[in-house]
Amino acid sequence: ANKVPTAGEATFYNLGGKISGAAGGYTTFSGASNAGNAKLIAYGGINGGSGGRIVFYGDSVGSTATVSLQGNGILDISSHTNGLTIGSLELSGGVITVQTGSYLTGLSLTSELILNSSKATFSFPTDGGKFDYDTPYTILTAPNLSDFSAAQFNWINLEGAIATFRIEGNNLQVSFNRAD
Repeated sequence: ANKVPTAGEATFYNLGGKISGAAGGYTTFSGASNAGNAKLIAYGGINGGSGGRIVFYGDSVGSTATVSLQGNGILDISSHTNGLTIGSLELSGGVITVQTGSYLTGLSLTSELILNSSKATFSFPTDGGKFDYDTPYTILTAPNLSDFSAAQFNWINLEGAIATFRIEGNNLQVSFNRAD
């Protein structure tokens, strides 16, 4: 039988940088690795430091992992092969980095979304995003999404475009319009 690396029941603490320009700690899953039932925490940086990061690449599996983002901590699924499924997501700040367009990398939760901050924030990767205008992209699915309003979600790092969010059942959709 093939052995697949898994995080099992572990807890991973990804601390943020402590001075301006300092990178935070990070945990990456790539290849066939599996996050299992782990608790993955990305803390925010201080004094201008970058937040901790949790990154899923390629065909890695989120399984039933719990992801917690704080401050400027980051969950980056923009280089995942398709969408990613995890157990639950708890946001006390943080940024979820996804890709849209023909390379959509949406996030699906089998358990709940917990929002401890005023907004849930999405972004494109630093090398830019790809999208078609006036096209809805499902970027988050959660069984309790109807408990939230579209005004609780925002998008950063958009130049020349405005993001509009809409909740359809258990799906959060974003579409982009030209900024006038």
